[in-house]
Amino acid sequence: MNASHIHRWITAVVAVPVLFILIYMGPEPLFAVFIGVVILLASWEYEKIISVPGQTRHRGEFLLFGLMIALLAYFRDLEYLYVCTGLLSIALILCDLFRIRKYEQSPHIGLLSKYILGLIYIPVFMSYFILIRGFEAGATWIIFILVLAFSGDVAAFYTGRFFGKTKLLPAISPNKTVEGVIGLVIGSVVASVIFQQIFFPDLALVHILYIAFWGSIIGQLGDLFESEIKRGAGVKDSGNLLPGHGGILDRIDCLLFIGPVVYYYVAYIIN
Repeated sequence: MNASHIHRWITAVVAVPVLFILIYMGPEPLFAVFIGVVILLASWEYEKIISVPGQTRHRGEFLLFGLMIALLAYFRDLEYLYVCTGLLSIALILCDLFRIRKYEQSPHIGLLSKYILGLIYIPVFMSYFILIRGFEAGATWIIFILVLAFSGDVAAFYTGRFFGKTKLLPAISPNKTVEGVIGLVIGSVVASVIFQQIFFPDLALVHILYIAFWGSIIGQLGDLFESEIKRGAGVKDSGNLLPGHGGILDRIDCLLFIGPVVYYYVAYIIN
């Protein structure tokens, strides 16, 4: 077992209990602040990845707008969240035009597009966890998402390591295999069913099976999407804040896609 793998498990052993305590015992405002910090750090890493030489790297408005989206999510008005996201996207465009005029920079529509994408990709998607926390048994649903995602991640790692032969998408993620993804889905479904038996005994099993199956697949798409962003920028990890795991964005890439799926399923089908 190499040092990176050992660091990965040490980080998980330290971080997971703290995270569970924060979700279950922390008040909703504190949880919202925590998500805001995650958004801020992940957005900082994302901006570093997409930065272009000769352009201003840290755009304060991008980070500020991300925190504003998290704040709106705390008040749980999804319609306002959508409206504000549209208006903030327009504001990003105005800030870009102002920066071009003030600093006489060359226009870079590709970079601006990445900022607008990043506004949706990180703050909006991550803010669904604040919305889920407001559900009845919202804290339990968030733990469920973590169990779904991380059990699948562990299963994919070991299945791919011992049985992986068929490359999934080598142009984006050379180490991922089809066998690893199969292991991921099975691991997520098994762990989710066990979780359901303990924490959601009155919930129909079909709901958990549906969420676990599609959530694991969509979460894998989130992982591949982040890999595509990094591959396009020529970087391996989004950062080094979490030893053995890379950066914050590396750790939440699948959660960004799973959160909205669980939110809509619980809000419009289960409830």
